[in-house]
Amino acid sequence: MQEVFAFDIWQYLAPLFYIILLGLIVSLFYGIVEYFTIDRVLKKFSGDSVLVVLSNEAYFGKLHPFPRSGGGFEIFFDVENIENPVSLLAFLYENYKETGDEKFLEEAETLIKEFKKKNILPESFTLKELRINPWYPPSLVSRKVFSTELSNVFGIFRFKDLLSEEERKKIWRELAVAYDPPFYLRASRKLSNSLSYVKDRVGSYFSSSTQMLQSTLMATSIPGVPIQTTTLSTDISKRLQDMQSKILGTLGTEYDGLLENAIGRLVTVEVKDVEGEWKKYQGVLVEYSKKYILVYDVDYRIQMITKFRGSEEVSGFPKPYFNIYGLHMKWEKNLEATYNQQEGTVTFTNTSQYPLKLEKLQVTVQTSEGDKLQDVAIGAVLFPGEKASAKLPENMKGDEYTVYYEISREADIIWPRSKVKVLGLGDYPADLLKTILTKLSRPHFSVK
Repeated sequence: MQEVFAFDIWQYLAPLFYIILLGLIVSLFYGIVEYFTIDRVLKKFSGDSVLVVLSNEAYFGKLHPFPRSGGGFEIFFDVENIENPVSLLAFLYENYKETGDEKFLEEAETLIKEFKKKNILPESFTLKELRINPWYPPSLVSRKVFSTELSNVFGIFRFKDLLSEEERKKIWRELAVAYDPPFYLRASRKLSNSLSYVKDRVGSYFSSSTQMLQSTLMATSIPGVPIQTTTLSTDISKRLQDMQSKILGTLGTEYDGLLENAIGRLVTVEVKDVEGEWKKYQGVLVEYSKKYILVYDVDYRIQMITKFRGSEEVSGFPKPYFNIYGLHMKWEKNLEATYNQQEGTVTFTNTSQYPLKLEKLQVTVQTSEGDKLQDVAIGAVLFPGEKASAKLPENMKGDEYTVYYEISREADIIWPRSKVKVLGLGDYPADLLKTILTKLSRPHFSVK
């Protein structure tokens, strides 16, 4: 009688025991893999000065990716671009007075020296003059971009204009390697792709194993308790599904055959930009991952806005479409306007050293229903020194108008996979070019 009872208990507990054991093993493996996993695209920009466009805001600083962040990262501002640095000094000084710990005082004094060197603080500034004001805006030295915010990221930009000469040379070396990788890098990539296949097989095996255990668990009932109402089975099944989705998310392959054959090649991509438009760009595909695509040497078009009163540009303009944090810079003037009130026209001249696209004007007009904004389309590409004119509405109110235009700057760009489509190659691979040209040179015959 005793033996039968022991057998029955093990029959009901066996599936639960195996699930718990499998869960412990998988959780340990998942933790180890996740800890050492940093997105391989973000690694390419680690420590570099970048501009991250997040919704309608942008943050400039050095990018630092972290393991177990799900593709998230952090942007650390340069010292001269810290938001409200006096609040940071006040925090350190207050902690020094409360704790007596010299490390707070040493950090504050180090920062003061750096702030004075960057002309952020006057030379006469001392900690004794610091007044702690609880209502003063808090300091900000970084911006954390969590994995839950990646859907709002429109791009991570490394503009060539903002890099030093040494940084540019480093990028050119990377690009040369991407064009013609040495043998050891080709072998390493093939090994990595092979491991991706192994990870796929492990994930597939884990998926089938957990489904079998779920079926076994749900089919096992306690005497006198209906299967549908076995709360323990339902709860464990849900936890198992959650664990399965996590481990498969970590093990999920990064290998993509259609992208792999484009590494180091010129590609054409279609990108959803910050203003909601889909635009096409070209550049060299350097790397990709589950969450990102990295393209070098892109002539990126930045949406700019400026205002004029007559022929004079309003102070504070031009500026980009998005607000920038961590980068206090004065954008160069790109347009010169000649306003002719009598003829009702305005003529623009591209005064920059780069081409730009003059898209439209926006003016206020007087109507029977009140003042309204009206667009005046232009759509002209102006090279340096070139001009374009626009006819202004006769019922225009005042002489103030807003100008929307695009400038182009060379950049290396990381785009989230949700915001970019790789349409195809921009040139033929060397092994296909000869075949295609041979076919084109053959005479064409028509069959009747």
